Amino acid sequence: MALLASSLLSNVFGAPCELDLQIDAEPGRKKAPVTRDKKGELGYIFTDGEDVCGTATVRLKGDKRLEHQGIRVELIGQVDMLYDRSSSYDFFSIAKDLEPPGVLTETRSYKWK
Repeated sequence: MALLASSLLSNVFGAPCELDLQIDAEPGRKKAPVTRDKKGELGYIFTDGEDVCGTATVRLKGDKRLEHQGIRVELIGQVDMLYDRSSSYDFFSIAKDLEPPGVLTETRSYKWK
């Protein structure tokens, strides 16, 4: 009974979707640590003039529908200051709207560049 109640509550209060973001990069592209402690996930390094492209997939869970205020991908270039760990500097930011506000009723993939 507790498992059923937990399952019902997660359907009511849980996230209605999952987001998967894939960046298209050739094998062997340089990577750098994403976090300050240099452990964990690595991010691709791109230089000036290179195109950054990929696919964003919004997967709906079960028969849920997702009412949204728009779907966008945003790329932010950021430098962390070594002398002040609580501060960072955004040197680049670009956004692309993939979907206007509306309702998703099924899983959807968006190619972006």
